Amino acid sequence: MEIEVTLLPQNIARKQEIPPMATIEDLIKIMQLKPDTVIAMRNNTPIPIDEKIKEGDKLTIIQVASGG
Repeated sequence: MEIEVTLLPQNIARKQEIPPMATIEDLIKIMQLKPDTVIAMRNNTPIPIDEKIKEGDKLTIIQVASGG
């Protein structure tokens, strides 16, 4: 199944192929990101990592950083 993903802060939009019944966690792994460094959003609302992704979803993945 294909979804649209925007990666921030790079502002990169792309189509991403994922398996049926994939979760946000699956998507993060496919995109080779670390789960504890991102926030997933659908329609400007944060969604949990175990949320199922639906065909045609438009998601935003925000990479966050912290330092000391």
